[in-house]
Amino acid sequence: MKILIIENQWIEFAQICEKLCSNGYDILLDITDNTDNTEEIRCVCWGTDDNEQKFISLATKIRIWVDEDNGYTQEYRNKAFALISELAKRADIIIIDHILGGSYSCLTGIDLAEKLVEDIGIEKMPPVLFLSKTESNEKNLKDRYENTYIREGKEKSGYKKFIMGKYQKQNSSLKDDELRNKVNAHTKWVHKGYFGDEILQPEYIEKYVIEEGIEELLPKNIRQKLIEKLTEWKNSEVPNCSDIRTKINNLLSILNAETDIKSEIKQYILETNLSDNNIAGLDVNKLK
Repeated sequence: MKILIIENQWIEFAQICEKLCSNGYDILLDITDNTDNTEEIRCVCWGTDDNEQKFISLATKIRIWVDEDNGYTQEYRNKAFALISELAKRADIIIIDHILGGSYSCLTGIDLAEKLVEDIGIEKMPPVLFLSKTESNEKNLKDRYENTYIREGKEKSGYKKFIMGKYQKQNSSLKDDELRNKVNAHTKWVHKGYFGDEILQPEYIEKYVIEEGIEELLPKNIRQKLIEKLTEWKNSEVPNCSDIRTKINNLLSILNAETDIKSEIKQYILETNLSDNNIAGLDVNKLK
């Protein structure tokens, strides 16, 4: 499973990254063009010498994009964003720190996530786990994430309302509870587990980032997508649609040991009467 961590501090990135790698996750760092014009997705192999340099390269691009007032040309900022977006497209989940620049005038992780949604599209956008240094109980922070906020004298939608608007535009027939389910399967906010100048502790990363973050958000997101794809397959005029089947198998492969969701999806297949003909080519072994 590939994770993109958007963080601007090496020490914090390294601590989170090392803990995730020890739990079996791959961390995206860059994309390398090979001589045969193919691309190689580079993931962290913890303990190698160039991890910090690769992080610096990515973090520099992040800072170029979030700092609008630092004199960078729009073309330069666009190129920096393009690499971030390409990595995001290849991730199974994105972890974004709320504060990505040293100045309060800088754009935030939420701004970057919204830009990625605009660029990638809501259906292809991986789920987003936001991290904050402290709990998200500060009113301005909660408004920016959940409700509405004021920027340049205008009221704007917070991230959750922004996402909900994208889903509504995509399918105006969705009911309120369906919209909430889609939004809650797309994003979550967690506390990194430290205050002041304290260093992140492994147990905090385990509890907040992994257990309450990745392990809750990703299965919820995959379940939502699986139900949608299976429904699309069921209603398709071509039952053995290979594209849909491939997407379902890809989603199933990410689940790993999430047996509860596998059982639920298997039950859904039975209840919706997907025929044996429809099942042809679906890796049902992943549902056992």
